Order: sequence, then C-alpha cells, then structure tokens
Amino acid sequence: MFPKTHAILAGLCLVAAAILVPCAFHPRKTVFASSAAAPVYDKDGKMLPPTNYREWIFLTSGIGMNYIPMTSEVQGHAMFDNVFVNPEAYRSFLESGTWPDKTVIVLEARGANSKGSINESGHYQSGGVMDFEVHVKDEG
Repeated sequence: MFPKTHAILAGLCLVAAAILVPCAFHPRKTVFASSAAAPVYDKDGKMLPPTNYREWIFLTSGIGMNYIPMTSEVQGHAMFDNVFVNPEAYRSFLESGTWPDKTVIVLEARGANSKGSINESGHYQSGGVMDFEVHVKDEG
C-alpha cells in the first residue's frame, strides 16, 4: 500500500507542476488606463474634471507643501494636498515601474485646522475642496 501512495502523490505533483510552471513563466500583461478613467475633453478642448476621483487610488497627503519660497501671505495658511490616481494606471505602474500614457492624477487641496472640537494639537482637514488640479501624462 505504501508504494501506491507514493505513486498517487507523485502523479499529483506532476499535475500541479504542469499547471503552475507555465503560469510562473507567463509574461505579465501591462494594463493601460481605460477609457473610463482616461481624460475627457469638451468641444473647446478643455479637460473636464473627473467626477469620481475620490474612488480612485489614494497616493499620498501632505500639509503645507510648496515649491516656491514661503512669503508672509502664504505662511499661516496651511493646506492639505491629497493626491489620487486612476486605478488602471496605478496597477500598470506597479507592474512596470512607469506611469502609462493618459495617466490622470488629481490634486485636491483642503484647509488645515488645528483648533476645533476636542483637538489639542496637530492639524486635521477641514471644509470643502479649496483648490483642485488635474494632471495628465500625455505622450502625444
């Protein structure tokens, strides 16, 4: 009975290898941004903002980030920057390491408050969207 068990086990291993080995060496397919998340333009060529971007992949949030020297009017007015990217482009980026053509990235800015409710320190996002930017990778 022992040799019969070994034969069954060896047969199962061969079947598993026949299934798994081709899958392991199958090249990954790069996913490109679908038309549902691709940029949409009006008749005048102006890009329409995506309406469902808050359902996309949340990449990061920063507070008080700026690419210019801080001036007295900018200081004291901290904002949170939230960054979102369409899911198809994100999946493609994870596979390839580069953002595909027609990747859409949304930056929304919201106010940062420190005084409110029971908060004693730090900042939290408050109010609605104060600024909104949409960026598209367009190789064409």
